[in-house]
Amino acid sequence: MKNITVKDIAEKAGVSPSTVSRALNNRSKVAPELRRRIVELARKMDYRPPAGSRSRTVAVILPAKAHCDMGIYERTLLNRIIQHESVERDYRIMLLSADDFSIIEEQTTVGVLSFDYLQRLADRLPKLKNLPMVCVNDYGKRLDNIYSVRSNDRQGIRLALAHLWELGHRRIGLLQDAEGGRTLCSDIREESYLEWMTEMGGTVSVSYVDSLSNHAEAVGRLLQQQVTAILAAGEAFTLWLYRLLELYGRRIPEDISLVTWEAPEISEFMSPRTTTIAQDFPRIVAAAFDLLEEQIEGRQPAGDIVVDNKFLLRESTARIS
Repeated sequence: MKNITVKDIAEKAGVSPSTVSRALNNRSKVAPELRRRIVELARKMDYRPPAGSRSRTVAVILPAKAHCDMGIYERTLLNRIIQHESVERDYRIMLLSADDFSIIEEQTTVGVLSFDYLQRLADRLPKLKNLPMVCVNDYGKRLDNIYSVRSNDRQGIRLALAHLWELGHRRIGLLQDAEGGRTLCSDIREESYLEWMTEMGGTVSVSYVDSLSNHAEAVGRLLQQQVTAILAAGEAFTLWLYRLLELYGRRIPEDISLVTWEAPEISEFMSPRTTTIAQDFPRIVAAAFDLLEEQIEGRQPAGDIVVDNKFLLRESTARIS
């Protein structure tokens, strides 16, 4: 059977081959309706770009517009993608909200990286099964060839708890971010905390932050339960948690020990400097691109990837007096 060319599509669409090329490669100077018509025509004609000529555009899915405030976690990942990994591997990046996910059907992309940990996008892709996709810190779906890369949250929680336990803490509170709903990461972190504390015979105290207005209440609940240490499971806690503990009259680490998730360029400059669990963002992003490229090249990945966290010991924890 004859291979369909850009010229064939141009003749069918009644436009020039250069217009078809610009439309298929998402270049400027092509009207949206015309580009949509050309892309749809290319699909119907079963057009396959010649090897080496396909657009090297990767769609990066961000959290939905309802949760579109870019936090430390999202900014760190994007910085790694845009300034490092995509440059080294020669990919163009197209940023999309999960709310605009359907537009991918109108674009010529080689694959999708999802950083929308709130949506479980692997369950929303029946029409795009053949488009390589990797979810970061969210569920994959191996049956549809959707793979995942995530941090080892179980290992991270256990590292933090073991450190605090060694310092003599037995009443260790877990502060969880519940704004936007439950996620894979929050579920694993809480399960691991409850499992470890039960095994060791510690006192369990979990408090949830579900909006900006109840930060003080969430911390207050833990202090009322007389915790001697707080494990804050998220990158966004550091700044306001230091301030609230100060307002509650608690000194770090003299009155209460604190471990949080690493907030790059913030945790190490707090006073005292924060002891943290750090996601290995360079390895996470590199692994995500590795999985994506294996699928783009027609190879079957061995499976999902779990990346260990790092424990960064600083000054915010102390032996219980």
